[in-house]
This record gives sequence, C-alpha cells and structure tokens, in this order.
Amino acid sequence: MRSPGGERQVVLDTMSLQMYFVTALLSLKLLCPFAAGAFTAVAPKEAIFVNYGEDAVLPCHLMPRISAQKMEVRWFRSQYQSVVHLYRDGKDQDGVQMPQFQDRTELRKDDLTSGRVELKIPAVKLSDAGSYTCFFQSHSFYDSSRLELVVTGFGTFPHIHIDYHEDGGILVACKSSGWYPKPDAAWQDVKKNSLPPLSETWAVDEDGLFYGAITIVMKSKSSQNVLCSIRNHLTQQEHGVHISMSDTFLSQVSTSTVVLIVSVIVLMGVLGPLTYFVWKYRKTNEIIPALRNRVEVTMDPNTAHPELHISNDYKTVTRGEKQADLPDYPERFDTRLYVLGSEGYSSGKHYWEIEVKNGAGWTIGVVQSNIKRKGKLELSPNEGAWLLELRSPRYFALTSPPTHPVIRSELKKIGVFLDCESNKVSFFNADTLDSIYTFQCSFSKQTLFPFFSLWSKEAQITLC
Repeated sequence: MRSPGGERQVVLDTMSLQMYFVTALLSLKLLCPFAAGAFTAVAPKEAIFVNYGEDAVLPCHLMPRISAQKMEVRWFRSQYQSVVHLYRDGKDQDGVQMPQFQDRTELRKDDLTSGRVELKIPAVKLSDAGSYTCFFQSHSFYDSSRLELVVTGFGTFPHIHIDYHEDGGILVACKSSGWYPKPDAAWQDVKKNSLPPLSETWAVDEDGLFYGAITIVMKSKSSQNVLCSIRNHLTQQEHGVHISMSDTFLSQVSTSTVVLIVSVIVLMGVLGPLTYFVWKYRKTNEIIPALRNRVEVTMDPNTAHPELHISNDYKTVTRGEKQADLPDYPERFDTRLYVLGSEGYSSGKHYWEIEVKNGAGWTIGVVQSNIKRKGKLELSPNEGAWLLELRSPRYFALTSPPTHPVIRSELKKIGVFLDCESNKVSFFNADTLDSIYTFQCSFSKQTLFPFFSLWSKEAQITLC
C-alpha cells in the first residue's frame, strides 16, 4: 500500500535531486576558472553600433590567452542551435547557419592561436540587430559571452523644396531618407529656439528605414533665418540645412507656384541679388563615429615591465617602488616601463578612453604586435608605434620629429580611436570632444595593440 502523501514525497525527492545536480553544476562552474585548462570568454560589454549597410565586426577573446585552434568556436543568436557561424575541427562548417547568415559571415582567425576571433557580418541589415553569443569549447571546458549589436541608419543630407503658400510667404519642406530609428526633426531660429512646424510626416521604406519631411512657412518680417536639423537620437549623428531669406525675396514672391530644388550653386547664380542662400552642415565631429565603436580594453600583465603594477581588474597601471620578481615572458618589456592591452585588433574600428592622474609623464596609443620587447627601442611610426605623450608641461605626438598638437586645456580623459579601415589612429579630449591629433598610418599585417606607459611614481593610468 502507498502511504498517504507518498506521491508528494516522490515529487519532492525528485525536485531535491534536481536541485542537488543544479547546485553541483554551478559549484563546478565557479571552481573551474581556477582549474587547469579553464578559460573565460570575453566580449565587449558596451553595445556595438553599426550603420545600416556597413560591415559589423564582433570581437571575442579568451582569458588567459590560449590557443583556440583546436576548439569549437560558435557564434549564435538567442539559442545554441541558431548558428550564425561555426568553426570546428580546424575549419569553418558551412551549411549549418541560419538562412539569413548563409554565405554572409566571415570568422577572422588571424589571432586564433592567442584565443582571439572576430566575426564579420558584411552590409548589415536591420534584422541583424540584437544579441550575439560567442561560445568556445575545448575537450574539457567551455565558456561563452554575449554582446549586443545595434543597427542604426544615418540618413541623407536634407534637401529643400520651396513653394508658394496660400496664406502668403514661402512653404519650405526639409526632406531626408535612410534613417533608423525614426529621427528627431526640428526647425529652429538662429538662437536655436524651436519653431512650430506646419507639418511633419515619416514613413518606412521596404528596407525598414524612415523617410519623411518637416515643413515650415516663412513670411516677411519673421523667421528669415532658420535651421532644419534631423538627428539620430541613439548615435547623436545629425544633418542640417541653414536657410536665410531677405525681406526683398519674401515680399516679391508671386502668386504663381514656384518649385525649386535648392542648391548653393543655382541659388548663388540665379538668386544672388535676392540674397537667398542655403548651406548644409554635417555634425559629425570626428569623435561621433568613434564613440559608436567603443570597446572594452584591459591590460595584459604578461607584457608589463616588472616595475609596473597592474590592478586586479586589469584596468589601472601604476609604478611600484621596485621591480617585482616576475617570469621573463617573451612578450614582457624588460627595459622600458611599458604594458600592452590584452586585446589586439587587425580590422574594424575600435575606440577606448583612458583617464590619467597625477602624472608629469605618460605615453598612450597603439603599437604593432612585433614591437621590440627586450632592450632599447625607439617609439615612432617607423617602428610601428602611433603615440601621444606628455612631457610636462607639453604634449607631443610621437612623429619623426615629434609634433606639438594644439591643446587648450589639461588632458584628464583621452579617447583613442583605431580605424583599421582608414589606416588612422586618432586622439581626442574625451571631456571636451576636441580632436587632438590624427596619425595617417601605414599598417602592416601585424595585429595592433593598445599601449600604455608612465614613469612618474605618482601617476596613474586607468581604462574607463
């Protein structure tokens, strides 16, 4: 006979057994990072922003740096079976991808021996946006990390249509297309005060991008200077058109319809005496596209000179009182107070920020992986180094000979933008968004690494 409540007892025992196994697995996962053969998959915590139609490059790497050549490397979407790209048995596995990624993806494996991979998705679509997981599996261990891809649309320059308005004055329509998400559009006066539009309409094209127009009526004695701005609120990218009309032009408009596609050349040639002119601007401070490619950077303690101290989170470097007793790895600098970033780059665009404190001397920037680690070395573009340096109180771009960039205020937070596609390394004042200096580089096929150096014992460099 079954005792009363026996069925419930069996259920509870089963649940207890399941909880036991779950707890055991979690405990094993927590302990594994300290076991031989263990590793951690690391992907950027910050979302990666890419404009519609551009190529997306999604990085992921292992810590510590170990080879992934014999591992399975899988990129997938929401589920393990939703394969974006699969590398296994030493080669790419075609035919297992989701339909939308068939023949579209490329796994860059230049640094696979160091546990670094990059997934390239050419000509991204809106449907490519979302979460991606990179998954590494060896014969004894596995780990994964997730990142977010955001696809945006930076639309066309606005073009202006002009027509006579039945209530008098001029009807001006500011039109643009190719935006995502729906942009913020506004008319403003010269003091940047908002002006009420006559109308604003937006629609979606077959690619899911927004197109539309915002209109305003310009009358004599009112609002002869106006600005149409259209902005992507996610990336802060903005296009604008500034229009100025004289009272003479406004008062002489006939009742017959006048439709014009405005261009600077036509207006200067035909309407010059009426002092009607339009010009365009593009608010793309060089730092704006840089910010869209922000990556998380850490320092590689295996490269650090023994006198440099790296924090436990690999984000801060300071100078110690004496050299530590450390293994003389081939990658470690032995005579100069240098340390490299853990993550290397061979393609794509990458931006990171550095905070400097209390220092009378420091050097930051980008170097090639084949830079000398032992003995004396010179830092210059000819040696594969593109660097900004403080020798208090002056700043130098380490060209040959050094260049003195114009810097209006003390640098406390500096942005570094590595653009492998355009062969440029740029530095910015991250507090004021001012450009400091841009190197036009000649990159070889070597991987590029963030570079840090300080020689003042009071100084501190921290990755933001």
